[in-house]
Amino acid sequence: MWRGISFVRKGLITAQEFVDAADRQLKSRVPIGRLALEQKMLTMHQALEILTLQADDPKPFGQLAVEAGYISKKELAELLMLQNDRMLEFDEILVEMGVVEGAIATRVLSEAQSDAASDMMLCRVD
Repeated sequence: MWRGISFVRKGLITAQEFVDAADRQLKSRVPIGRLALEQKMLTMHQALEILTLQADDPKPFGQLAVEAGYISKKELAELLMLQNDRMLEFDEILVEMGVVEGAIATRVLSEAQSDAASDMMLCRVD
């Protein structure tokens, strides 16, 4: 979502367009339970058991799965990375919404990545 801030700062999208795009991005996120089933890290019975636990415990699905001993912290990290990889990119959503043209999105992202790299170099401690 940090990418979206660059578009707002440059005046290319409004705050409402940012919120709409962020909402679409969050809705594109595949639930951890579904990914764990796809990756054969959980059985359907285990997933249903965790969902039942969630009715009384507001903890995230992945945390409950680790606490129940069904998956390891490393497996949860793998699932979170997979979830992130499958989520729609913010700039792609803006293009899909018709708010920003593809070439402009590419330029803004390139500039944002350049700025981030420069910031990292300034913060580097030897």
